[in-house]
Amino acid sequence: MFTTGFQNTTEQRRIEDGGVKAIVPDGAQKGGMLADWKLAYRISEACAAIGVKRSKLYELIKAGRLAIRKADGCTLILKSELERYLDNLPLGAAA
Repeated sequence: MFTTGFQNTTEQRRIEDGGVKAIVPDGAQKGGMLADWKLAYRISEACAAIGVKRSKLYELIKAGRLAIRKADGCTLILKSELERYLDNLPLGAAA
């Protein structure tokens, strides 16, 4: 059984993302940022979250800059792994 940790249903809503249904906190946003409630991302979700194309993400994986996990044939990238990658990017020069 899947439990959400919420006291009542007014604090949660259902979404469907890529054929996967999930119960998420009310007000949670989809895409463009790392969600507080998500622990792992599929390839397409990771691309949207960190703003890179799919081919670039696969390059990062092949180069060993991003680690992946496999679950039931699905490729996942942990939220902590995406955060580590972003934190280690070089700082840009001031304009």
